[in-house]
Amino acid sequence: AVAPLIGGGLLTLWENGSAEPDPDNLGFSVWNGSGWSAAAQVFPTDKSQGVDDWSILTTAVGVHAVRRTATNDFEHLRFDGSTWQAGGALANDPGAHDSGIVLASTGAASMSLYAIGQDGSIRSATWNGTAWSAWSSVVPTGATRTFLSGATLASGKAAVLWTEAGATNFTIVGMLVPPS
Repeated sequence: AVAPLIGGGLLTLWENGSAEPDPDNLGFSVWNGSGWSAAAQVFPTDKSQGVDDWSILTTAVGVHAVRRTATNDFEHLRFDGSTWQAGGALANDPGAHDSGIVLASTGAASMSLYAIGQDGSIRSATWNGTAWSAWSSVVPTGATRTFLSGATLASGKAAVLWTEAGATNFTIVGMLVPPS
């Protein structure tokens, strides 16, 4: 994934490939306009995670990174252009391993995190710039859901997408992210 930095340049993140199929960290590097920094790790502690269970988002205060570990713990860090700093604590929330998580903007400094719950519901927690809300279901149980993804639309709105199993195929389903 690539994210623009507020002061210019780019931040790139990747799963570190330390163990397959479940890596234990993310790598990152910064483009300063003339070259890339040495690769380093995002999270201070290695913990097994699904290859798709991480997301990044640039907001008015920097780049946020969140990952879900194999034990359903969520970790949130913020990158200010030079260093990673602790973000807010997120409650763990049992989910579908390696189904993806999505950070989506809901305002200048606010964002929501989306994940597929163990029961197949789409779950969300919201960051208000200071703290995370409790998890809640925004799309109820009722289908077998996999492969969560997100997109920022040209209008500045965000969308969350996922697949739902049908009788013989999968359908791509989604929703617009409501502003805060």
